[in-house]
Amino acid sequence: MGFVLPAGLGTYWAGRAALRTGSLPRSWAWLGLVLSGCYGLGLASLLARDAGLGLPEGAADGLITFGFLLSIVWAAWLGFELGRTARTELSG
Repeated sequence: MGFVLPAGLGTYWAGRAALRTGSLPRSWAWLGLVLSGCYGLGLASLLARDAGLGLPEGAADGLITFGFLLSIVWAAWLGFELGRTARTELSG
């Protein structure tokens, strides 16, 4: 839980800010919101499992693992976009 909550909140606010300002592609922002949803559902599954609500053992693990893999794509895309922006500003 120590990683899932800050990661989910960070991707949510970054995606929301990108949608509001238009500084990054809208598809990147939406991917961030989907990623934060995966983290949120994973956290909810962990909490429900700890509360003894009888959820399958792998439900939270699968969501968090999918979120982790999606976060690699999201972060690589962010690096590409920031690098492209920096090259454009430096060359022009």
